[in-house]
Amino acid sequence: MSIAVTGASGRLGSFAIDALIARGVSPTDIVAITRTPEGVRFRDRAVTVRQADYNDPASMDLAFRGVERLLLIASTEVGHRLTQHRNVIAAAERAWVGCLVYTSSLGADSGHPALEEHRQTEEALGRSGIPATILRNGAYLDTFMERAQRDVARGEVVGGTGRVSAAHRRDYADAAAAAILTPRAGRVYELGGETFTAEDYVRELSRAAGRPIAFRRSEENQGLGDVLSTDSDELRMLLGHRPTSLGEAVDLALAGALHPA
Repeated sequence: MSIAVTGASGRLGSFAIDALIARGVSPTDIVAITRTPEGVRFRDRAVTVRQADYNDPASMDLAFRGVERLLLIASTEVGHRLTQHRNVIAAAERAWVGCLVYTSSLGADSGHPALEEHRQTEEALGRSGIPATILRNGAYLDTFMERAQRDVARGEVVGGTGRVSAAHRRDYADAAAAAILTPRAGRVYELGGETFTAEDYVRELSRAAGRPIAFRRSEENQGLGDVLSTDSDELRMLLGHRPTSLGEAVDLALAGALHPA
C-alpha cells in the first residue's frame, strides 16, 4: 500500500510521516511530496521523496503515480489555496488515487470568511470521484507555546475573549495517520484538544512561572472568536489516548523542551 503525504517539508506533514512509521507502515510504502525535496529529512528511512508543487499539475501527475492513499496537507497560501487544492484533487483523480484525507479546519462550515477556502475544498472533494475523509483541525497548541517564554519575560498577555480547542501538531499528525490507515469515505472529524481562553493560558503561565502574569483584554484582538472550538472527543478517539494538555504544553515550553520542530 502506497501512502503519499503532501507538504512533507512542513511540520504537520513531517510529523505525519513519523506517525505513519510509528504505526507500523514501512518507510518504503511512504511517498513524501514537497516543493523542496532538500528540506525533507526521511531519506535515511527509505521514504520515497518526490518533488511537486500545488501550482504545477504536471508535477503532481508524476508525484502521484502508483499512490493508493493521499494525505493532503492544506496549503498555507491564503487566497490561493482553493485553486491549489483543486489542482491536487484533479491530479489525484487522474492518478486513480483510492482515497484522500484532507486537513481542513474547525469552523469550515461556519461561514467565517477566513475559512471559506476550507469549506470550498471540502465541497470540491464531495464532488470528486475520490472517497474522502475530512479532518477539521483546531488551533495548534505548539504555536501558542512558541510565545510562552516571551510572554513570561514581558509579564503581560494581550488577548481577546474567544475560546479555542488546541492540540499539538504531533497529535493532529498522528490522528491523520490513523485516519488514512482506516479511511472512512464521507466522514468529517471535528478535532481539537483542550478548550481554553486567553485568560486560561495566562493562568497556566502564571502557575508554571511561579509569578503573576497580567492579562489585558483587547476588543480589537478577537480573532476567530469561538469558531476554533469544539466539544468533540474525536481527536482522543483517533489517537487512542488523551492529547497534550495546555498545562503540560506550558510546563514544557517554559522548560525549553517544547520545540516547534
